[in-house]
Amino acid sequence: METFLFMTILAMLVIAIISFIILKKKWQFSIKLFLVGLIGFALPVMMIEGPINAVVFSGFVHSSKWFTIIYGGLMAGLVEETTRYVVFKVLAKKRSLMTS
Repeated sequence: METFLFMTILAMLVIAIISFIILKKKWQFSIKLFLVGLIGFALPVMMIEGPINAVVFSGFVHSSKWFTIIYGGLMAGLVEETTRYVVFKVLAKKRSLMTS
């Protein structure tokens, strides 16, 4: 289990780095914008969604796949979309992230 988690994290980092390199070469993509997007997505998911999921799923037996599917989708939508909204509001105020 721990090996699978490590490999997943490693794969995510490699994909993020390769994506940035491609975006930087093709369109002069800003490192600040890339980091804001990465931090704006990864941290809230790990810090907000993860602990809530741990509490919710510790009290339930995983017998209902429909509960897991519906709860997972709603929780991901709530946390990720709220975070995305906040990040875009901050970016709208700080346009300098788009140009440097």
